[in-house]
Amino acid sequence: MAEAISNTSPLFYLQQAGALDWLARLFSDVWIPGAVVQELAAGKRQGCDVPDLKACPWARVRDPHDAAQQSGAGSAQLDGVTGWGGAGAALLSKE
Repeated sequence: MAEAISNTSPLFYLQQAGALDWLARLFSDVWIPGAVVQELAAGKRQGCDVPDLKACPWARVRDPHDAAQQSGAGSAQLDGVTGWGGAGAALLSKE
């Protein structure tokens, strides 16, 4: 089965739709940057219904190898387009 990388939005909205289990049906592993975990935690603190990634055996939290890139010039171009979770997902996709 294929693997995938996710930012915050697919996880959040699939949870809202009651369809988070689709990810397990489509992918063996879904790589999720730590920044996405932080964004989901912030949503939970605000009262949003967010997925519990610890209960998702397919979820693999992984940061890009060069995490310094997220705060450096390489991600400055991404920052205007997406949040840090999206930037982390974009960087993971390049590995």
